[in-house]
Formats: sequence, C-alpha cells, structure tokens
Amino acid sequence: MSNSSKRQTSWVKRLRTAALYIVLFSGVAFVVDAFRNSDVPESVPPELSSLTDINGEQYNLREMSKDSPVVLYFWATWCPVCPAVSPTVDYVGNHYPTISVALRSGDNEKLKHYAQAKGYEFPIVNDNLNRVSNGWQVSATPTIIIIENGDIVSATTGVTTPPGLFIRLWIHQFFLK
Repeated sequence: MSNSSKRQTSWVKRLRTAALYIVLFSGVAFVVDAFRNSDVPESVPPELSSLTDINGEQYNLREMSKDSPVVLYFWATWCPVCPAVSPTVDYVGNHYPTISVALRSGDNEKLKHYAQAKGYEFPIVNDNLNRVSNGWQVSATPTIIIIENGDIVSATTGVTTPPGLFIRLWIHQFFLK
C-alpha cells in the first residue's frame, strides 16, 4: 500500500471516529435535555405569556411566536456557564425574536450595566423572585426554550453553540411545522 493510500485510509478512520463521537454526544445531550427539561410546560403558561423587560417594554410570547420561532433564554449574572452561551443567544437575537430572563441577578440598574459591559442587546426580564423561572419549571441556567405558535418545541440546558441553536430553530421552523 502506498503512502498516499495509507494517509487516505487514516483520514477516513478519523472522520468515522469523529462522526461516531458526534452521534454519541448528540444522543447523550438529547437524553440529558429530555430529563432536565421534563417539567417544562408544553405550551406558554397563560399567566406568563406577557413579560416586561428592564426598560419597561412588553412582550407577548404567544403573539410573537405566531410569525417566527421565539428564543426564551434563562440565565444569570452569577452563572459560570452563561458567559459562554449569552453571546450565542445575543447573535441569534439578530435573526430571531429573543427574550432573556435573568434569575436572581440584582436590580434593573445592575442588569443594565452588566448587559452594557458585555455588549448584550437582547431584552432582559428581571426575575429576582424566580416567578417567571418557577412558572416555566426552569431549575438550571442556562436554559434555552424555543416557542412556536405558543407551543414549546425545544428546551435545552447547558452550553449551546451558534450552529446548535440555529439547527434547532431551522428544524422547527422549516421541517416540523
């Protein structure tokens, strides 16, 4: 066997191994998400469909999700993983309606300064008393919920990459209608 054939065989083996790891990781992530988010409601709770952000803007999740999937992002300033996920959510917010809910993260002024320092542009609902997160049965940060036509179509907890979030949105927007 020539050196080029050996190199080609080596790359094929590496690609197969990488594909296997991706499939296994995705399967484990799916099972963990299903377990962690088993209590998340199937649709937007009526009493929590209208949210007000720290600037006084009102958002109706049921209405917003009629035209396009909506990303609802639960996070906290004290969350060690959230700084890795928040830029992804902020970027996705340029393409899809996005609302964030900050859990026990201080008063509105503190949140405004924090968001400004980080460059976040997504709307922030202050949930200092956990009223919103409790109503959604969210127990871990970061949690991302995708809402379409008032229904919860996806919920994930933990690190999410831009491609991972966009794939979830595209699947539900274009293939699972």
